[in-house]
Amino acid sequence: MPFTWSKTVQQDGTIRIVLLEGERKFVNICLVSGETLQWEYFNGDQDQVKAWREGDYLHVVGIKNGEPVQLKKKVDSRPWFQPLSYSLRNFLKSEGDKISFWTIRSNTLDIYAMEAKKKACEEIETVGGTELAQLVEIRVKGFLSKFWHCTYWYRQQDGLFLQYQAAHGPVGTEKTTVQVASVD
Repeated sequence: MPFTWSKTVQQDGTIRIVLLEGERKFVNICLVSGETLQWEYFNGDQDQVKAWREGDYLHVVGIKNGEPVQLKKKVDSRPWFQPLSYSLRNFLKSEGDKISFWTIRSNTLDIYAMEAKKKACEEIETVGGTELAQLVEIRVKGFLSKFWHCTYWYRQQDGLFLQYQAAHGPVGTEKTTVQVASVD
């Protein structure tokens, strides 16, 4: 299913990232650094969720699967990155080869500590032609890292998100690939 991704700079200097996929809508307010300040998720009438960070707590409130939700989870000083298509851009420019962060899984609202690691650059085919891309592998921190990971590809020259790939199901499930259809 196609999705659209848009980025706008707000008057206060924060970045607003909106992703639309069918009835699903994600609205993210981020700092230029990529850190998420607020996240909203909508899926028809069943899901209307809002999350924000206050100090060392992530708050999640709203309706999920038609049921009220109110969560408060203690986290540490690691940044909160929600739209990884945007939030990892500064990491790509950094000298470091890995970064740890918090994220919220939209389908379960579980909050995970994650780790992103830079891998080798490679050429990939996109709608605009061949692009040199920086691979970034993302895993859940801890024991679960053995069971799931995803890969993002970002254009090396400017950090633009190009492609995502991961299996979304039990072992042996075919991988899902999301690729940019156009760059405006």
